[in-house]
Amino acid sequence: MYRIQRGGGLLTHFRRYRNLSAMTLRTINAKDAASLDRDLMNEGGFSLDQLMELAGLSVSQAVYRVHPPSKGRNVLVACGPGNNGTEFELDCFEYSISRS
Repeated sequence: MYRIQRGGGLLTHFRRYRNLSAMTLRTINAKDAASLDRDLMNEGGFSLDQLMELAGLSVSQAVYRVHPPSKGRNVLVACGPGNNGTEFELDCFEYSISRS
């Protein structure tokens, strides 16, 4: 369940997404992802920049859990044209970043 807090209270509007869990790998289709983004920006008051930063943090945390940084191990992150925040977050987890 998403636990989104704003102004001290839990936003119950997002209960329809309660089947999404941070502990299990789940995917949603593009239509549902767009709907979730709209809800988070409209009802939740999040900006697009905040959502992108949270997405980057989520990806970097998942990578860290599965492949913690260690000598001789590489992680490939394939993503779009940028502005997703993932490389910054991976750098914070002490991965060596190289772009190609």
